[in-house]
Parts: sequence; structure tokens; C-alpha cells
Amino acid sequence: MNMFSKMTTDGMAPEEDRLGGFQVLPTDIYKGVMEVVYAVKSKSSDAQGLHFSFKSDDGKVFKDTAYITNRNNENFYIDKNDKVTKHLLPSWLDMDSLCLMATGLPLTEQETEQKTVNVWNFDLKKDVPTEVTAFTGLTGKRIAIAIQESTVDVTKKNDAMKWVPNGETKNENSVAKFFHEESMRTSSEVMTGQEDSIFAPKWLEKNQGKVHNKAKGAQGTAGVPGAVAKAGAGAAAPKQSLFGPK
Repeated sequence: MNMFSKMTTDGMAPEEDRLGGFQVLPTDIYKGVMEVVYAVKSKSSDAQGLHFSFKSDDGKVFKDTAYITNRNNENFYIDKNDKVTKHLLPSWLDMDSLCLMATGLPLTEQETEQKTVNVWNFDLKKDVPTEVTAFTGLTGKRIAIAIQESTVDVTKKNDAMKWVPNGETKNENSVAKFFHEESMRTSSEVMTGQEDSIFAPKWLEKNQGKVHNKAKGAQGTAGVPGAVAKAGAGAAAPKQSLFGPK
């Protein structure tokens, strides 16, 4: 059973389009397939997320983990300046968009199965066969992803046991947007009936090939030059896809 099926998106503010593997990929939009998607849970709280592995058509692999609920296992936040409106977490919107653009069905309607896959074990420092809740409907589905390369701080624990920048930097990738692979539309564009892709070309014009500098450095600088970079059950009634029957 999909553990997110009882989560609600009713009454939430709608998503808006915003320009905004170990190998670090240049900032670009990549087309390819989802190799695997499975659920993960935080060791320190009730936060839950999804880990996915994406392989582009030219063989590049991008892996990411998005925590789609907060430490209380809620998929929303309340704006401090707006005590009424609940907003879906950006990471929830991203993963919901992935599901919609790849399968035509939202995150809450994805089928899941228990599968054994290789998962990185931080204690053993290697991949270990592990049973996970896999979102099997996404396996092998085509998707387009806007991937951003950014320079960020390397952090370490200080005497107060808080993570702080140590003055070094690294480069890593993050998801900027998911697109329907054929039309290159965002989920917002599809949901609002936009026939042509507007956001994708604007995003490429603004971001393609650029590295965003998010580093602050140990003393508020951009970091140390020359730092090492690294990348970071039973049958059910058919559900209606966003894109209609195939």
C-alpha cells in the first residue's frame, strides 16, 4: 500500500513554476528513464521521503533523495505571514510532479511493492541488498529533469555539535524541475491546459551551463579556491491518468 495515499493536497496553495550519481552534471535539462524509486525514512524523526535513480539517454546517472514530509510526517507548512493557507512542501510538489509527468497519476495514487534493491549503507560504506517499498509504476518510465549544478559549503560539527561551514566547498546537483518528456511541459502547464512548453526554454536560457554559488564560507566568504568537488496486492480499479488512456 502506498504510505502516502492518505496524505491530502486539498486546500493547499497550487504549485508555481519558478526559475530559480556521484558525477556532477552540468546545469541542463536531461531526458531519460527512472531506474528505481523507493521510500526512505529519517533516522532522527518521522520524516519520510523518496530516493530515485535516473539514467539519461547519454548514460549519465543522477541520484537524489527528497524528504517529502516534515519531522512530524506532515506534507505541508504554514507560511508565517499567512496563518490560514497551508502550502505543500516544495519537495512534495517535486515528487508529485515527477509522478504526474512520468505516469499521469499523482504521488498518492502510485502503486508500491516490497522489493530488494542495493541501498548505500553508511555504516558499511557500500551498497547492501535491502528490502524497500518501491514505487514500481515509475520504474522504466521516461521523464525530463532540469538539473542544477551548485557550489555549496562543506560543513563540519563545531564544539556545540552544530553543522557549520568549514571554509571548503564542493559542487553538487539538485532537481530544479520535472517535465513531461514528450511535450516538455511542467505539471503546472499541463494542469492549466497550457498547450506549449513555456517554462523549459526560459529556464534553459537563464540557467544552462551555469553554476549557482550557494556557498557562504567559514567567515562569510565563498569558500576556499581549489576545494575538492563532489556530487553530491489485490487488483484495483484502473486510475485515470492525467494524460488519458495509453
